[in-house]
Amino acid sequence: MKPLRICLLLAVLFIFQNANSQDKKKKNHNNHHYSSFNINGNNPDVSSGFWNATAEDGYVYVQFSDSSRNRHKGFTIGYSFPEEEFANTETSANETLLTRAAGTVTFQGNFNGRRGTGEYKFERSTDFENFLNKEGVNNDVKGKKDYYFFKLFFGDIDKEYVQGLKREGYRPSLKELGKMSVLGVTLEYVKDIATTNYKGLELNMLIKFYIHGVSKDYIDELAALGYGDMEANMLKKFAVHSISTDYVKGLKDAGYGNLEPNMLKNFAIHSVSVDYINELNKAGYRNLDPNMIKKFAIHSVSSKFINELNNLGYKNLDPNTIKNFAVHSVSANYIKSLMNTNINKPSTSQLRKAKIHGVSANFIERAMKRGHNTKDLSDYIKLKIHGI
Repeated sequence: MKPLRICLLLAVLFIFQNANSQDKKKKNHNNHHYSSFNINGNNPDVSSGFWNATAEDGYVYVQFSDSSRNRHKGFTIGYSFPEEEFANTETSANETLLTRAAGTVTFQGNFNGRRGTGEYKFERSTDFENFLNKEGVNNDVKGKKDYYFFKLFFGDIDKEYVQGLKREGYRPSLKELGKMSVLGVTLEYVKDIATTNYKGLELNMLIKFYIHGVSKDYIDELAALGYGDMEANMLKKFAVHSISTDYVKGLKDAGYGNLEPNMLKNFAIHSVSVDYINELNKAGYRNLDPNMIKKFAIHSVSSKFINELNNLGYKNLDPNTIKNFAVHSVSANYIKSLMNTNINKPSTSQLRKAKIHGVSANFIERAMKRGHNTKDLSDYIKLKIHGI
């Protein structure tokens, strides 16, 4: 095996020669290159452990894992470093130092040009720690500073990033900085949100916005559709439930524009699509109240269900009756089975009560064999209720 420095440089040269002359990436503070961040237990000791690496496609992918082998307190962190960071590292024979603002990782081991393995140590930066203290970053993390500084190291959090947050009115704690680092919340994103109605958003909600993909464009597009003044938590829920502007436009075209945000959210949760509304329209249920459409969707009222009832002679039913049929599983097959016993055509109220009390075709047939020859379903409901 060749010394680590020589082999890492060979790997970098190999990548540069085979990357189709791609331009070097400009430094993007907190550029997100995680493939995994798996932690077991409460803030494990990340100051040392094992590493293995692969050089490919302009990056050196490194997996860090703990040395304790304790599955209850272990960790596995996968991260892709831009290749140029390794091209300028200070190394000795079998040692490479990779330094960022938050600290330095010392790699010890071997690299054969494409793959490598060994042990590592992480040392947080005293200078950066002093800087954070000066900036008023709360670092009361109960002796687990290495854990959070390791996160800052991976996210490439530096002084510019912290001061940029400060300019936008944010004073994150060390824990919050660590979270933003792992998630990849960029300064550009923070600045973009500050240009919308959500300027000055509480930091925890800003992080949730980022997690769920709430972008400036998304905010602006919703605002153009009349949803520019929603509470931040509702906007987050819109993103969580994948409420797109196309979906909002489609509902408007179907006659359901200007829905209250909470109802729009409920439509999305219960899969009320434009196609679903059009199917109900074709089945004769046009211009339903939004709340009734939501209930129809919750209880799986389909156009097929409505058409099957129509075919049995139950036409133009009140929407609430349709909903109650679905709630109590009064299906077309159930109605057919009752009518096959030669009883009179039941009313919708009788059908609902019969289903609620467990009156089946089998029960009616057994009662008839015992001498109950009535054709009225209500009589069999009474028999069932009284246990006769």
